[in-house]
Parts: sequence; C-alpha cells; structure tokens
Amino acid sequence: MLALLGFITIATLLAAILSKKMSPLVALIAIPIIAALIGGFGLETSKFIVSGITSIAPVAGMFVFAILFFGIVTDAGMLDPIISGILRIVGSRPTRIVPGTALLALLIHLDGSGAVTFLVTIPAMLPLY
Repeated sequence: MLALLGFITIATLLAAILSKKMSPLVALIAIPIIAALIGGFGLETSKFIVSGITSIAPVAGMFVFAILFFGIVTDAGMLDPIISGILRIVGSRPTRIVPGTALLALLIHLDGSGAVTFLVTIPAMLPLY
C-alpha cells in the first residue's frame, strides 16, 4: 500500500509541475508532506524532513561553492586556453564536434561536479551545435 502511495505521489508531482498548476518549489515541498500525512505518518513527518535536510545539506553546500568557484574561474578566463584549444582543434567539422565536447566535459568534470561541467561545457560548445 505504501508503494502505491509513493507512485501516486510521484504521478501527482509530475502532473502538478507539468500542468503548471504549482511551481516546482511548492510542489516538491507540499505534495510529499501531504502524502506522508495521508500515509499515516503524522508528526513523524517532521523527523523525516529534518533527517533528509541533515543528509543533503553538506552536498548542497559543496555544489553551491563549486558553482561559485568555477563561475569566478570562468569569468577570470582561466579556462579560456583549454576551451579555445579544443575549439581550434574541432573547428566546424561535425565528426570532431562530439569528441571535442566529450573531451572538454571530461577535463572540466575532473573536479567531480556535474553542475559545473554543464555550466562550462554547454556555453562553450553551444555555438557549434
């Protein structure tokens, strides 16, 4: 029964967000809380919330500071030699664009942050696509 409630919760989340009836922030907070109350967890729901925030906070902090750091590094132009070197090798040849994108993503992802990889790789390679 609990698994069914989970599937209904996910379907409700998708429907609420995709139909634009609720903003994603409100939907991701309100719908799981309502589902937990329907599931009979009552005041134990607050313990779930606190334990979830406690386990996610260090990772969220790391992402925030990684994005800030690489934003500063990108604005300072420290990654420009790598990006321009790859763009020079790739040129406009379609057979080299995908491997060049993969190489740039590989080099940027050495820090381990997927968000930073997207923030650096996509703006650099988007004009080629």
